[in-house]
Amino acid sequence: MNFFQVYHSCSLASLQEIKKHGQSRVERG
Repeated sequence: MNFFQVYHSCSLASLQEIKKHGQSRVERG
C-alpha cells in the first residue's frame, strides 16, 4: 500500500465516523 491509499482509507473512515456521530446527535435531538 502506498501513502496515498493509506491516507485515503483513513480519511474515508474518519468521514464515516463524523457521519455516524452527526446522525446520533440528530436522533438525540
